[in-house]
Amino acid sequence: MSATRRETLRALGERIERVSGPTKVKLLYRVAAPVFGVLGWKPKLSVAAVRALVDAFAHETKATEALLGAKLAKAIAELDENVMNVERLAAVGKKAPVAHASWLRRSYELLLRADGSLAPVDEDEGDELADLVAGTAKVTLALPLTPLERPKDASADDEEETASRERIVMLELAAVDHLLAAARDEREILARRRRLFEAARQVLLDASAAIPLDPEAVKERKSAILAEITRLDRLEGAGVDFDVGLVHQARSALTRGEESRLRAVMAALDHVARTSGDVSLRRFTRKATREMFGDARAIPEDVKRASMERSVEDRLGADVCARVKSAFETGREKMLAAPNTNHEVTYASRQYLAEGAETQLLTASLSIDGAFELGGTLSPVRVVAEQRSFRRVPYPAASLALVAAEAIEDIPDALIEDPRLLVLQLATGRLLARRYLREEVKRTTKVVMTSEVRVFLLDGSGSMLGPRARVRDAMIVSELATLERRLGMAQNVRCALYFGYFDEQVHPIMKVSTAKGVARSIDMVCSEVHVGGTDIQKALLAAFDVVAKARESDKDLVKAQVVIVTDGEAPVDEAVVVAAREMASGDIPLGVSVVALGMENEALRGLVARQRAKGERAFYHFVDDETLAAMVKGELDPGLPLHLPETAGDLRELKASLDRSLGHVVTELEDLCRGRDLEALDRMDAERQALREVGLEHETALGEGERARVESLQKDHAALGRRFERWFPRPETVADTTAELHEGHEADADAVHVMISSIVEVVRVVGGSELSRKADAIDLVERLLPDAHLTPARYFATFGRHGPRLAAALRALHEETTPKS
Repeated sequence: MSATRRETLRALGERIERVSGPTKVKLLYRVAAPVFGVLGWKPKLSVAAVRALVDAFAHETKATEALLGAKLAKAIAELDENVMNVERLAAVGKKAPVAHASWLRRSYELLLRADGSLAPVDEDEGDELADLVAGTAKVTLALPLTPLERPKDASADDEEETASRERIVMLELAAVDHLLAAARDEREILARRRRLFEAARQVLLDASAAIPLDPEAVKERKSAILAEITRLDRLEGAGVDFDVGLVHQARSALTRGEESRLRAVMAALDHVARTSGDVSLRRFTRKATREMFGDARAIPEDVKRASMERSVEDRLGADVCARVKSAFETGREKMLAAPNTNHEVTYASRQYLAEGAETQLLTASLSIDGAFELGGTLSPVRVVAEQRSFRRVPYPAASLALVAAEAIEDIPDALIEDPRLLVLQLATGRLLARRYLREEVKRTTKVVMTSEVRVFLLDGSGSMLGPRARVRDAMIVSELATLERRLGMAQNVRCALYFGYFDEQVHPIMKVSTAKGVARSIDMVCSEVHVGGTDIQKALLAAFDVVAKARESDKDLVKAQVVIVTDGEAPVDEAVVVAAREMASGDIPLGVSVVALGMENEALRGLVARQRAKGERAFYHFVDDETLAAMVKGELDPGLPLHLPETAGDLRELKASLDRSLGHVVTELEDLCRGRDLEALDRMDAERQALREVGLEHETALGEGERARVESLQKDHAALGRRFERWFPRPETVADTTAELHEGHEADADAVHVMISSIVEVVRVVGGSELSRKADAIDLVERLLPDAHLTPARYFATFGRHGPRLAAALRALHEETTPKS
């Protein structure tokens, strides 16, 4: 049976390879393509069977080989149907459907692992493959992002123009999945991992605001980003340092006997190993997690809930959590002491103030950062000036330098070319050793007269009751907790937040700018019940009035943001709203962002889309009721609990116990990471020498992104700089060209312009050092080339044909990757 399965899978793999080239699809589909096109045919793709297979590996502890084999057979049949549909798509589109081919490849590789786990070489291999299948990130199986309808243009009368526009749209959408893949591949520095997920979220928001996309595909990616950022927030709260390598943190915690921190770091390592599909890393993290957590499936639910509560306290602060619980209790006492005669209000009060309501609100607060991007944080008038420098550290960090070894202690980290020359090279200063560099920031405060107004409008209608209201209020409680921390950071710092509820009427919009104001606001949010209808337009006009008054009273106001949280489908006269916004804003930018909970609002979505089309920072977030329910129940992060009861006893005995159980695992992890670094450096040196010998120094067998990353680690400014300028020429070298602009290849120029513009946005969000920004840019352009249907040669030729057209985008990218003086 397994032989038949493998033969079927092998044949599917060959078809997937062929579908990457449109000229290689079946003759039948090429002949039928015109018919499919006329009928408006769209591929019907499914992932139900492959997801059922993953669930069986992950959750059915007593699943037999026969049961798993049956589910695998259904998944293979499903993949066969999907391949056939993508072959038709390639014929209809007359080009390789790159995104669909990549999606098929991911499903195919998963089925290969599942088949290998059922017929392994030995028991260990079977366990490892089964574990990889069980830990498959659901987003990797999500259907490709595609528009609901083919992009059209009133001026596009011919098929070629329409195809060009479709190519640009698909290129923009491809950036989302490439960013998600890059984020999952980041295993050491969690700060970069988080920033990549945030960049993917921003690109997804941009695309979904401008283009109607398949809602299920968008939901899958939003959910994956939400779950990942929620997990990362919990890890950071548990003591994991996001700017230091995870393996070094494991060694540090083990040496110091910090059991709770070691548990959090091991959970982080296990998480990145599972989500990245790193077999070698997962082999060691499985040992570690078994020692520290036992059987993950047997962890009691009350232990998981207690860990979730600790994470909430880490995130909001114990004082804020206690205040929320006290406010709900006060609300219940008031409800019982003075019952309301209005049946609607009585029902709403019982719903909102029900037992456990405070736990739901606090649990939802863990997911607020992952669910919403609202365009910035509160801006104090007193700002912080930063002076950045790098310090050598003995543990893995974001940057790596090669320096002369100075002592015997440096030999384990040295690059040894010939062991016979080791002593001579050390004595003469020619032996190079790796030294990690950690960026240190020296901050000094100074008064810069700038400020920002942020106004939150919260829908208080009766339809919000339930998870919608919990998430709405968790959002404002999180903002208030952030404000309180900022107010406590330094003296003479002014921060302010405005918020208010609305139904058919707009209730008073309050200004919160003191710690006492924060406390009163949390009491009000968590103890008062709101019912009624919805008048969104009236609420927006009231918020604009607040901004106008703030602009008159604060000469230093530089920007304003209105965030409306609603589930209402109320009519909005966009002309009236836009006119009022223009009058209120004057000469400062005023953005309107929308958080739609449970129900879409097309009028507000259009308003935000038109703002973004003008280059304004505004966001439209839609979260469905299923996700809202998961947020309040704490179901978005099913990972290992980060807080378990501490082991009592003497610290010395604890250290010894931890070292006996985990010391060898940490050592193996260190050896694995050290070996990978050396292997990457050795591969690059060997390749460079081999290419030089045959006169092909500019060619590469390694990926450009991989080479750029290694050069970044080596702190090789010159090599990485040359590689960066090869891919992204300086704007003056293309803008000043005297070559006549070519009439052809306009579609290529559009594609390159979109690629560079997308990379600018990503680099801006991800940040990092100059070298890491350049490496990220090269990595992303290499990932995007196939989706743009461009070879490297055509990409480089575009700068010669349409250089002036691309100069502005290149200038923006060089500015983002050049250190500010």
